[in-house]
Amino acid sequence: MVNNELEKYMLDFGYSKNDMQIIINSYPFVELKDETKLNNIKNINNFFLSLGLQKEEIINCSVIFPNIYTFSIQNLENKIKDLITLGYSKEDTIKIGKECPNIYGHSIENIKSKLKNKMKLGYSYKEIIKIFKCKLVEYGAMESIKNSYTTLVGKYTKMKGKVNAK
Repeated sequence: MVNNELEKYMLDFGYSKNDMQIIINSYPFVELKDETKLNNIKNINNFFLSLGLQKEEIINCSVIFPNIYTFSIQNLENKIKDLITLGYSKEDTIKIGKECPNIYGHSIENIKSKLKNKMKLGYSYKEIIKIFKCKLVEYGAMESIKNSYTTLVGKYTKMKGKVNAK
């Protein structure tokens, strides 16, 4: 059951009913109180808008990684700062987060560990940062293609159902 205020906000923001269901039925989001759900979505969306993301990009991020709505603004800000300390620019961190929002779910220790393992293989720190950035963007592009395909299949199925009903 979706809170009417939450549903209205999400639809007004641009979420489809399918996108909305993906998010509100995800764990641990489903465990939050209705008021907390609405506040989290509004706050996170406003945070991403302030970083320059478009509504469509925010919707895409949240459908790929619904858990983003269980994070605090402070957590997201810290993750961006952590990535900057690794050598990324603020613009790069925003782009990485947009293309691969699940990066917000990884601890900085986990990311540093992966970087150290690559350095042991002989890569320079600069090379690793570049490779890591490209792989994240590539992963995000694949998720975007997958989501677009799923949306198209859903629209086709819906249209096909309407044609067959006539």
